[in-house]
Amino acid sequence: MLFGFLLLTNISGAQKVYSLKMDDAIALAEKQSPDALLAKTKYRQSYWRYRYYQAAYLPALSLAANPFNISRSFTQITTMTGNDSFVHQSLSTSSVNLSLTQQVGLTGGAFSLNSGLQRIDLFNVPSTSYLSTPINIAYSQPVLTYNDLKWQKRIEPLYFQEARKQYVSDMEDVHIKAITLFFDILAAQSSIEEAKLNKANSDTLYKLGQGRYNLGRIAENELLQLELDNLNSGLQVQQFSITYSAAIGKLKSFLGLDASDSIHLKLPTAPDTQQVSITVAAIQANSNNPLSVSLQRQGMEASRDVAKAIGTNGVQANVFALYGLNGNAPAIGESYSSANTQDQEQFQFGITIPILDWGRAHGAIEMAKAQQQLSTTNIKKLKTDFDQEVQLDAAEYNLQNQQLIIATKANTVSQRRYFIAKERYLLGKIGITDLNIAQTDRDAAQKSYIDVLRNSWITFYNLRKITLYDFNKQIPLESQVTGVF
Repeated sequence: MLFGFLLLTNISGAQKVYSLKMDDAIALAEKQSPDALLAKTKYRQSYWRYRYYQAAYLPALSLAANPFNISRSFTQITTMTGNDSFVHQSLSTSSVNLSLTQQVGLTGGAFSLNSGLQRIDLFNVPSTSYLSTPINIAYSQPVLTYNDLKWQKRIEPLYFQEARKQYVSDMEDVHIKAITLFFDILAAQSSIEEAKLNKANSDTLYKLGQGRYNLGRIAENELLQLELDNLNSGLQVQQFSITYSAAIGKLKSFLGLDASDSIHLKLPTAPDTQQVSITVAAIQANSNNPLSVSLQRQGMEASRDVAKAIGTNGVQANVFALYGLNGNAPAIGESYSSANTQDQEQFQFGITIPILDWGRAHGAIEMAKAQQQLSTTNIKKLKTDFDQEVQLDAAEYNLQNQQLIIATKANTVSQRRYFIAKERYLLGKIGITDLNIAQTDRDAAQKSYIDVLRNSWITFYNLRKITLYDFNKQIPLESQVTGVF
């Protein structure tokens, strides 16, 4: 008995009971819903892409080593007389090089600071020699060509800014889905309550009708109608119970709750913001929405593609300069001594001039320019459509507020009307048809009220999504983003 008691205690203790307001459901969805986790993962990926881009502008230190390279073979060499000859060689080489590189985004060039050491061991004639590079500095600069680093510096910050705003927008989608599932349950819950109330009233009215029929006060047709209403009300209770269970399961799955958990929902009030200024909504949308950054990025990418087509299909040149020290000696220390080191200088200039490509370069440039024009036209259209969508969303929300006021009043009136109709029917002053009409109108008004309240909240969050603006606190939603990583 003790074991059974403890087992039941553990089972009941594992079940959690949640009494949720709509804000609670939204908070849980932000924290542990699959959609929220996916949005955070996408944002995290964009964050590391941005970090990867930033690292390209920081100094890079690398070590390259080849500790062992043993070779024994015939090798072609050039003798002192200028003749080529095959000589059997048996040797071992090794090398190590330390390099510090710094990209120059403005020009597309690169500085490098190098230090290295090489060793050769000959086995045929035993000897060892070292070639040291205490230090050298080199600079490579492309000329008249496409500078990818410069364009990355312009575009990559836009990518990250867009990703951050898109994360906020994705979280608003999470809010909207949570609200939708929340009201699905409330609608089903309201339908069950109405169905149960109708069932109880039908039972009462059917019993009353049987008595009146036995007394000859109503016809058999009216009694049969009462019986049919009673049967249909019982069937509706079962149907709405199934709908309610399905809605509960969907919300639990979305919020990451256990199937055994019990949840009870509270009907929310209307949004606090009664009216929204269309002008304010337009300003905030153009400032905060990721589409604004996306359109700017698309225009920048189109310009980049034109510059790339011109820079990679025309005259290209490259300048390379190096200055440093080299030393050679049979011992490591001696190879670094001033007596055995000499200056090392190198300057190189290379140029590539396309002479005949049958119009390929010109075609590539014209295609890039045509794509830029197409992108510009598309950007203008998207911007116009976006501005219209913002205005429509703001106007729709303001309209929903008016509809909610009407639906609230209609719900109160219909409830009162049904109560009066029921009392009049019990007194025998109206027929069953009039009572059924009053009941149908009451059920429709209750359903309409919940639907309008749902639409009011969803429209409000749609407006938040397109503007990324908190109209209650009057601050951008992006400023509230914390704890993503």
